[in-house]
Amino acid sequence: MNEKTIKITCHVNLTSKPDKLDELLDALEICAASSRKEPGCEYYEVIQSIAQPNEITLIAKFSNYDAFNAHFNNEDIREFIDNKQSALLISMSNKVYITRIDSIGNRGQDDTSNLSFRGDIIS
Repeated sequence: MNEKTIKITCHVNLTSKPDKLDELLDALEICAASSRKEPGCEYYEVIQSIAQPNEITLIAKFSNYDAFNAHFNNEDIREFIDNKQSALLISMSNKVYITRIDSIGNRGQDDTSNLSFRGDIIS
């Protein structure tokens, strides 16, 4: 497996400003719909905490490294990051994962040293 075939999963945890939750959910609905149309986006879901409704998690899976990186050029994602994120969020953290063993038992890439991620996106 190489960077062209490695699957990338990203979990983004967001905490909305108390008075901005509806606006955040509206923006994320646009981002999710747009992201699902991207080549290589296999899964994109927005989930909300029951106990803490201002806590939102995005879960996205991409078929390869290039699709994951291209995701950040999506017009709706750029609009959110550049123009809405600071107005709507108290905090944001993210984690990026590679598939080590997939749902049918195939092993993923062992050496990830050749992969680099954008520092402005990945914390």
